[in-house]
Amino acid sequence: LVQLSLDNNSIHSLPIWLGRITTLERMNVSGNKEIVNPPTVILRQGTQPILTYFRTLMAGVETGHFDLRNLNLTEVPADIVQEYTLLTSLDLSGNKIPHLPPSIENLTNLHTLNIDGCPITELQPTLGGITSLRELSADNFENIKIPPPEIHE
Repeated sequence: LVQLSLDNNSIHSLPIWLGRITTLERMNVSGNKEIVNPPTVILRQGTQPILTYFRTLMAGVETGHFDLRNLNLTEVPADIVQEYTLLTSLDLSGNKIPHLPPSIENLTNLHTLNIDGCPITELQPTLGGITSLRELSADNFENIKIPPPEIHE
């Protein structure tokens, strides 16, 4: 399969298994206004970045480590905190994410969270519910408001 046309459908999410198609050179998804996976910033970059993103997700499913650094993300992809709740490590460093979503608490097996380089100024209180979290890397910690009591507990 070299070309895939999915234009003008009501697609909300592209399946990550598309990342397994090594021969795919061009994918058309125009006319699908509601696509949330992959994130819009990845979708706009074209076929190869989409496939790379999906390959990263597939590797994360196998290893429990999701490496989403330096993708210019402006938010944590919803599918990460909704569908991949067994992940143990999440690297969001180098993105433009201004805050973590409350649904971050769904990642109950998360041990390591890296938000280095993200313009986050306040930590989500729901982080306190992730009792497995052992390492939080935030290189701009001096810019983050004092963590809420839920995180200290």
